[in-house]
Amino acid sequence: MERESLLSKIDYAVLKATTVPELVLKSAEETKSFGFATLCVFPKYVELARTVLPQEKVCAVVAFPLSAVPLALKLKEVEYAVESGAGELDVVVNLGAVKEGNWREVEQELKEIRRVASGAVLKLIAECCYLRESEKKTLCLLA
Repeated sequence: MERESLLSKIDYAVLKATTVPELVLKSAEETKSFGFATLCVFPKYVELARTVLPQEKVCAVVAFPLSAVPLALKLKEVEYAVESGAGELDVVVNLGAVKEGNWREVEQELKEIRRVASGAVLKLIAECCYLRESEKKTLCLLA
């Protein structure tokens, strides 16, 4: 596989607790110059990343890293990220609901997030190290 083709499939992430604006700008420039698929940032940095990158190259994480927030807050985060110019969203799946076997809650959350996300590309983050094989399969079917 050619280098450019491989790089175009990689999401570059700047998601440390110590992330500062200068690092976001540097990473946006690197995303652009290396041709990464997207730059994943916290929602608060979407607008900053958009000063360097087009909408389709900016990804915001939602409920990152643990998804331990109510759906109403996730929806506000989705709304904020989309309004700020994110073209893609990486949403952390509600692992608590998955582990409880509460598939109705998981499905409802995903539907509501999809509705609010408008035309943004929606990807799910599922911490597979915590999931049984059957949970992974069910989650994939819901997605």
